[in-house]
Amino acid sequence: MGVTQTPDGYLWVATKGSGVSRFDGLDFHNFYQEIAQQNGNRSINRIFTDAAGRVWVNPYTGLECFKDGRFVIEWNQNVKLTSLLTSSSNRVVFLTYQHQLLNGTADLHGKWSWSLVALTNALPDSDFAAGKEGRVWFLSTDNGVSQWTDDGCKPIDDGFQELGLPMALAANSVGRVWLGTDRGLYVWVTNHFANVSPTNGDAVTSVKKIYPANDGSLWVEADGKLRREANRQWIATAANYEKWGTELKQALTDGNGGLWVLTWHSGLIHLDAAGHMDRLTTADGLPSNVLRDLFVDREGSLWTGCDRGGLVQVRPSVFQIIGKAQGLTDTVISSVCVDHEGTVWIGTVGGTLGRWRDGQCTNIALPQEGSLCQNLVVCPDRDGRLWVGSEGAGLYIFEDGKFHRMLKDLREGGIRILLAGRDGRMWVGTSSSLRYFDHGQWTKVRAVLRIADANAALAEAPDGTIWLGTDSGGLLRFNGQGFDRFEPSFEMPASGFWSLCPESDGSLWIGTYGSGLMHFQKNSFRQFLLRPEQGWNRVSVVLDDELGNLWLGTREGLERMVKSSLKRDEAPESKAFDRRVYGRGDGLLTVATSVDYQPRCWRGGDGRLWFGTANGVASVNPQTIQPNRVPVVTIVEEVKVDGRQIMAKSPLKLRPGKHDVEIFFTAPTMVAPEMSRVLYRLVGLDDKWQEAGRHRSVRYGALPPGDYEFEVTAFNCDGVPSLNKAVLAFSVQRFFYQTRWFPPVVTLGLMSLTALILTLALRARHRRRLALSEFQRVREIERTRISQDLHDDLGASLTEISMLATPRAEQNTTDENITGRLREISAKARDSVHALDEIVWAVNPQHDSLPALVDYIGNYLEETMARSEVQPQMEIANQIPGLPISAETRHSLFLAFKEALNNVLRHAQATKVQLKINVAAEILEILISDNGIGFDSGTAKQGNGLKNFHHRLSRMGGVCQIESLPGQGTTIRFQLPLKSIAEEKS
Repeated sequence: MGVTQTPDGYLWVATKGSGVSRFDGLDFHNFYQEIAQQNGNRSINRIFTDAAGRVWVNPYTGLECFKDGRFVIEWNQNVKLTSLLTSSSNRVVFLTYQHQLLNGTADLHGKWSWSLVALTNALPDSDFAAGKEGRVWFLSTDNGVSQWTDDGCKPIDDGFQELGLPMALAANSVGRVWLGTDRGLYVWVTNHFANVSPTNGDAVTSVKKIYPANDGSLWVEADGKLRREANRQWIATAANYEKWGTELKQALTDGNGGLWVLTWHSGLIHLDAAGHMDRLTTADGLPSNVLRDLFVDREGSLWTGCDRGGLVQVRPSVFQIIGKAQGLTDTVISSVCVDHEGTVWIGTVGGTLGRWRDGQCTNIALPQEGSLCQNLVVCPDRDGRLWVGSEGAGLYIFEDGKFHRMLKDLREGGIRILLAGRDGRMWVGTSSSLRYFDHGQWTKVRAVLRIADANAALAEAPDGTIWLGTDSGGLLRFNGQGFDRFEPSFEMPASGFWSLCPESDGSLWIGTYGSGLMHFQKNSFRQFLLRPEQGWNRVSVVLDDELGNLWLGTREGLERMVKSSLKRDEAPESKAFDRRVYGRGDGLLTVATSVDYQPRCWRGGDGRLWFGTANGVASVNPQTIQPNRVPVVTIVEEVKVDGRQIMAKSPLKLRPGKHDVEIFFTAPTMVAPEMSRVLYRLVGLDDKWQEAGRHRSVRYGALPPGDYEFEVTAFNCDGVPSLNKAVLAFSVQRFFYQTRWFPPVVTLGLMSLTALILTLALRARHRRRLALSEFQRVREIERTRISQDLHDDLGASLTEISMLATPRAEQNTTDENITGRLREISAKARDSVHALDEIVWAVNPQHDSLPALVDYIGNYLEETMARSEVQPQMEIANQIPGLPISAETRHSLFLAFKEALNNVLRHAQATKVQLKINVAAEILEILISDNGIGFDSGTAKQGNGLKNFHHRLSRMGGVCQIESLPGQGTTIRFQLPLKSIAEEKS
C-alpha cells in the first residue's frame, strides 16, 4: 500500500486488493473498476505524485497515469518500482527493486517514451538521492559516489581517501545532497563535498542513515545514536534510542523538526524537535502494531496503513482527554473545576467524584446519606476547600479527604449552580432558589415562582456584580437586596440564558439555548451566531481565554472566536483565523458539552481551559494552538444532467427544456475537514452564498433558460480562504418561442404578412418580365452571331464563287481557263457547305453535350484531312462524361480546335497530325500534335492565332499550352476543367 498527495489536496491511497482510492478528507472515490479493466490486476505496488501533479500507479504489470478522470497505461512491461527519484513537467525517473532506473520523457503531445537504465556499478544496498537538475546520486562499488544524468553514469572524484568510506546518502526536497562516511558528515557544494560534521560532542565515526528536514536540519543515525544536527551542532538526541534503535524500519521527518519512526513490530515512534519520544501502539488506537509505509501530507498529518487494518491518520491532538482510558469510571460529565494547586475535580452524572492529579485519576464516592446521589456539581473556594453539590444527597465540603455535610436535600430540586465569590461568599443555586453562605450563615435571595424562570447561570463580574440568567431568557443583576431584570427587546423563542461570561468593561457575553451568542452592554442586547438554514445556534458554554478569544460550546463542537471580529452576519469574506470550530478530528470524543449544571467549564491558573462533555473532560492550552495556515483548493468534480454524468468543463450548453442538474464539488483538506466551510452559489439564479455543510453536492431542477455560473469558495478549519474560486459556466438554451424577440416578431409578422405576399407577387411578375427580356436579348445576340457568321464566312465564299464565275473581259476564255475556274468554284462551294454545316451544328441545341462535341471534332478531323495529304491519327477515351455544355462554350472550343488544325495545314508542312482526347482528374484534355517543321516557342513572337488560343481557353476557365522546337513538330494542349463546363451550362 502507498499514500501520496496531489497539489489540489486530494489524498491518493493504493491498496493490495482494492485498486486506488481518492480521498478529500470526507469521502473516498474508488478506482477499482478502472484499474481492473485496464490490466486485470487490482493490486497496487506503489503510488507516486510527480512535480507536475500527475498521479502514477505501479500495479506490478506496468505503469499507469491518471488523465482526464481515469488511469491510462503508459508502460506495459512487468516492473516493481520502489520510489520516484526525480521529475519535471515532461519527465519522470523511477527506481526499481533491481536498482535500475526507469526513465520516461513526454513529447509535446503527452506521449511517453521509456528507457530502462541498468546501474551496474551501484552497491546492492546503496542509498539513492535526487539532486538538482534531475541528477541521481548513488553509492558505487568502487567505494565512492556516482552520479547519473542523461549522459550516463559518472563517478565523483572527490578524494574519498580523506572523506572516508561512503555509507549513507540523502537529499532534501530542493535537491541538496548529504553524504555520510565512516569519518564524518558532508554536504555537496558546487563541485565537492564539504565537511559539516558537528563540532560539539564526540566526532562522527560511522554514519548509518541521514534524514533531511525541511528547515535545513538533519536527523543522523550514527555511532549508535540518533541525533538532530543544525549548523554543525548536535541540538537534540533521541531518547532511549539504544532500546528501540534496532526496530527502526523506516523514518520520515514531520515538517516541524521532528521525526516519525516506523518499527518492525512495535507500532510508531515520534520524536519531537527536542528528541522527546512518544510511542503509539494498539493501546493508543492503532489497528495494528505492524504497519507499512509513512507519508506526511502538506498539512502535517502522518498517514500509514497495515494489512487488513485500513488507513490510519496520525496528527497532534489539540485537546487532551480525561475519560475512561485515563481511569475515570463515569464519563458523562456534569461539572469540572481546577483548584489552586492545579488539581482537576470532576463531577459526574452518575454521582462519582473524579480527581485528576499528576496524570493519575482517582474516583471518589460520596457518603450514602440519601436514596439518590447524582449530577455532582464541584467548585473550590478561596480557602482551598472543595464544595460538592448533588441531586438527592445535598451539599458537602470535601477537605483533607473527608466529606462534611453543609446542606441536606433542600427539596427545592437538586443543586445546579455553585459559585465562589471574591468576597468569600459561596453561592448555591437550585432550579427554584438561590442563596449564599457567608461567615457560617445562609441567606436566601431568590425564590422561583415559575418553572420557566428557573435559575440557569450565575457569574461574578470583575467589579463584584453578581449576574443571573434564567431559563426564560431573563438577565438579573443582584443589587444587594434583590434583582434588577433586563430582557432583550427582540423575540427569543424558548431561549434560556445558559452561560454568562462577564467582561472588565462591565459588559456580558451570554450563551443561550436557541438564540445564539449575545452581548449585553449599557442595558442593550446584541445577537451573534446566526447559522444559515439552522437559525440561531445553541451556545451552552462561554469561556474567555484572556487572549482575546471566546470559547463556545455549540452544536458543531467547541468554537473559538476572536472577540474583536464578531459580526452579526458571518459572510464568506470574514478574515482568516477569526473563527475555528473544533470537533472529533481535533481529539474531542464528542462535540456535546455539558449542560444544566455549573461550573461546567473552567480556566486554570496556567491558562489551560477545561470543558465537561458527554464523554469525559476535554482540556486545551490556547497559547500553544497552531492554526492550519494551508489554504484549500476548491474543485468542481463532476456534473450530472438528468442522471447522466458529463465532463465538468466550462462552458456547458444544455438543450432547451427542463433539466435536473446535479453538481458535485469539494475542497480537500485533511485537518478537521468536517469543520471547514464550503460555500457555493449559482450566479444567474441567486447571488447569495450558501453553506454546503458536510454534503458536497447540490441539485437544481427545472432551471429557466439563461446563462449561469456555479461558483465554489471555501475556508479551512481555521478560516484561511481557498486559493481559488472554482467556476463552472453553463447555459440552458431557449426554445424559439421563449426568446425575447419572439412576441414582437410574431406581431410584426402578422401585420406585414399581407404586404409581404403582395410584394412577392409583384416581384415575381417583374422577374418574369425581366426573364422574358433577357431571353429576347440573348436570342437577338445569337441571331446576330449567326448572321455575322453567315456573312463573314458563307457570304465571302459565295462572293468569291461569283467572281470566279464572271471572267474579266480582258482575259482569254479558253476551255482550259474555264475548267480551272469551275474547279475553284466547286471547292469554294464545298467549303461553303461545310461552313454552313458548322453553323447549323453550333446553333442546334441537340448537340449541347460533351460527347457530341468530341464526336464532331473527330469527324471534322477525318473530313478535313481527307482533302489533304496529311495523314490523321486519333486516340479518344472510351468513356466521355455525358456532361451538358453550352452552345457558346461548345462553339468556342471547336473554333480553337479548328484554328489549330488549320495552322497545321497552312504552316507546319507536316505529313502526320495526331488528335488525343482524354478525361482525367476532372480535366478535359485535347491534344493536337504534328510532325512538321515546328518553331522556337520560347523566342518566337506570338501572332494573333496563338493569342486567340489563350484568349478563348481562359475565357472558358481553361488553359492552353504550346510546345514546339524547330524540326520537331508542334503540340497544342487544351485543358478545360469539367467543373467549368458544368457551371457554364448551369
